[in-house]
Amino acid sequence: MKNKIYNILIFTALGICLVFVLMNPVTQLINRMYSNGVVTVYDNQVSSMSNDDKDYLFEEARKYNENLTNNVADCFSSDAFNTNSNYENILNITGNGVMGTVSIPIINCNLPIYHGSSDEVFDKGAVHMASTSFPIGGENTHSVISAHTAYPGKVFFDKLTDVESGDYFYITILDKTLAYKVCQIDVVLPNETNLLKLAKEQDIITLVTCTPYAVNTHRLLVRGQRDLNEEERIKRENIDANQSGDTDKILYYLIIIFIIAILLAGAMIFTRHYRKEGVNAYV
Repeated sequence: MKNKIYNILIFTALGICLVFVLMNPVTQLINRMYSNGVVTVYDNQVSSMSNDDKDYLFEEARKYNENLTNNVADCFSSDAFNTNSNYENILNITGNGVMGTVSIPIINCNLPIYHGSSDEVFDKGAVHMASTSFPIGGENTHSVISAHTAYPGKVFFDKLTDVESGDYFYITILDKTLAYKVCQIDVVLPNETNLLKLAKEQDIITLVTCTPYAVNTHRLLVRGQRDLNEEERIKRENIDANQSGDTDKILYYLIIIFIIAILLAGAMIFTRHYRKEGVNAYV
């Protein structure tokens, strides 16, 4: 009876250890796989569209941008969403609210960008702030894209604090990828929105998340300026701005290796214990 209790305790301890060690990376991996799946569906839909359809969608977004005002609110409040009745339909080619993707290679981040119509979309990925320009580029545009930090079981803009001036992030809308070079980083209070307003003759995107980590009293603003030279370099050298796939594969294999190692350790302990028990019984 003591031996059985001993074995149960060993495997229970190993199981608890396995759950606690793997819970966070596994949930993060699942979340990234889900996001990548959403992006794949979007890309497949874009590839099946005609150039005329794409031009029409871009034109709709350009008209929306031309009619914007400077009324900007906290990205994480319900006041951030305007009441334009056509907003949800613009660039919404899959019907699930995805308008494109944001990729930040330096922090291994690749997320779908959703229309900012409700608070629920924040648990899916990055969200476009509806009172700002659609992220399609062009003069007199300033798009704000926000995502959570320290969201339970998921990683969105958690590592945005590691981004520095001179780093690049990329926005893909339909089949067009735009490159932005980080030129300014600020930490402000939620009601300080002056830095999110339109700037004449500029093409800007600001990434926004809560800070400090898990405290969320302030907002981190990472501003990027459009870099046409970087876009040309990517086209010329055929570079994929999204580098998250290889890292996800590495994480996946590490998790599998760790699980196998735990199971082997448990099997070795179990076998060794019963060998000793068999020897003692024989003696």
